[in-house]
Amino acid sequence: MMKKWKYALMAAAAALVIPAFASRAEMPPIGMPSPLVEYKTYHALAEATDSRPLFLPKGTLLAGQCRLTDYIAIGGKLSDIRYRMDDGSTLSVRTARMEDEKAERNISGVYTGRWESRMIGATEVMTAKTMDGCLAAFWTEGEYAFSVVGRKMSDDVFDALLSDVFVDMSEHFYGEAANPLARKTF
Repeated sequence: MMKKWKYALMAAAAALVIPAFASRAEMPPIGMPSPLVEYKTYHALAEATDSRPLFLPKGTLLAGQCRLTDYIAIGGKLSDIRYRMDDGSTLSVRTARMEDEKAERNISGVYTGRWESRMIGATEVMTAKTMDGCLAAFWTEGEYAFSVVGRKMSDDVFDALLSDVFVDMSEHFYGEAANPLARKTF
């Protein structure tokens, strides 16, 4: 009978000691940490990315037909503001401050499709349509790179948003028009 108690006592002691050793062992990290961080407000995103992200103003072409779904920072440098339209189409608007002349200009995340250059206002914009119907554009203005990507969206709506809203806003709020002292007209 004494042997049963002895074995029971040793088993109980082992049950207490073994987890203590196991908890001190370092567990290897599983996978890579995500470079995507969600924020609740525009201002929090702007502060996290040290930029002034381009966005879709409420009173524009799609007023009342879309809702903002996400404020995301990618790698702490690139902002991605996402929208969902009532018809199920989506829109992603990205902004990144270019740190030097060699900075990446295509921040769209779209790497397929045939890119074509076109002028919108005074800005050269690269546009593409992928095989799955995704519409994408990227351009630079001042010290910023921008991109807009539409999924399940008509060409007409995408083009109107691109020319009448996003490129126009970037020219006025990020380019020389935003900083009159940068102009060389005097």
